Amino acid sequence: VDFCGSIDMVKCLKPAGSMALNELGNAFYNIGNYQYATMVYQHLTDQSNLFNFEDEKTTAYQHIFYYRLGIMTLKQNDYFTARQHFISAFSALNKNKTIIDKIFFNQNWMTVSVINHRIGECYYKETNYENAIKYYKEAYKAKSNNEEKMKLLNQIAYSEYLNGQSDSSTVHFQQVEKYYNENKINYKDGT
Repeated sequence: VDFCGSIDMVKCLKPAGSMALNELGNAFYNIGNYQYATMVYQHLTDQSNLFNFEDEKTTAYQHIFYYRLGIMTLKQNDYFTARQHFISAFSALNKNKTIIDKIFFNQNWMTVSVINHRIGECYYKETNYENAIKYYKEAYKAKSNNEEKMKLLNQIAYSEYLNGQSDSSTVHFQQVEKYYNENKINYKDGT
């Protein structure tokens, strides 16, 4: 990277280095340095929005950049901003679906369900249980893995309980309990 006269070197980096920046942001995230990780991912999303990269790989990662910004702001207890980042991830996922499917060979881990779950989590942490329930239910409907569905159903039930919806909460808790009673868990190997 050539010195561009900026005190903040992240702004000097060119779009061609976006995958390297993605790895740098991920490394900062993994060591718990959310401030620097946020700076890197904010730069990536800003650049992708300003220039609408012709590089398909960068475009395919845009929803992940937003998602990671959401996770970092969620960890910093800024639920409103986190929710906005998750909504942007949702929009980028829908807008770039064709490119994402091409780059990830239809194996993208970032799904509408994952994003809706996080939006629900933001609302839950803000004690806006009504909206949390709405987004948890959307995530639940899109899941195919029974174990993940039960985790979401448990979150729905608890949010309903906290929202004063004791009847539906009881029904959902009973469904979760029934699932775990019928599917014996082997505690030795975790299955």
